[in-house]
Amino acid sequence: MEKRSKEHQLEEDRLNSCILGLEDRVKHYKKTFDTPPEGYVENNGYYPSLVIPGPSTFFQPTKWIKKIGQGQVAMLAKGEGPSVTPLFSNIYAKPLIQYDTPTEPLPTWFHKLLIGPGPSFHALLHSFSDVPQWGLHANAMRFCNYHNQITIIHAQLHHLKASLKDAQLAHSLCQSRLEMAHATSQVLHLEAMVLGRSVSFCCGGWKKAPQAAQDRGRSG
Repeated sequence: MEKRSKEHQLEEDRLNSCILGLEDRVKHYKKTFDTPPEGYVENNGYYPSLVIPGPSTFFQPTKWIKKIGQGQVAMLAKGEGPSVTPLFSNIYAKPLIQYDTPTEPLPTWFHKLLIGPGPSFHALLHSFSDVPQWGLHANAMRFCNYHNQITIIHAQLHHLKASLKDAQLAHSLCQSRLEMAHATSQVLHLEAMVLGRSVSFCCGGWKKAPQAAQDRGRSG
């Protein structure tokens, strides 16, 4: 009876814990956003491709979006509430497909606006902020950042090329000085070592072994 009483108590505690968990979930689902959360707008045709992972392997459309820095948006689904941590996604400029109008390269004046920074670049960003397509603003920021990265890398390459030329010139001058000093005549006994021949040490220095000794060594 004592054992059954303990088992009954454990089962009762488990069921009570399960009930409390279900109540919390019910409260969570009741507290969902009926109006846009602070800083969010309804994703009404802005980015229909943005989806949020749902139960199992299903995805649900993004109901609320909020523009944040670095060309990203925060996303919330329809049934989510204040206790849910939003997901984040990159956004890009949406292509406008016009089959009767071919895509043309960016004109020079627009390209100059993009490379920034400066008043003209900030004016461009401000103008894009008034456009419903947020991806234009995001892509303009990315273009400027990539342009700055390319400029820095080009400067680094120029510096490396100059350093390479200096090293090559110093290397050539060093070789010329060795040639003019007839450096090889001072270490002729090391030629055999480089060519893979046997050498012998005699009278305080290295010298090439006699040819006959080399031949005997090979025959042995």
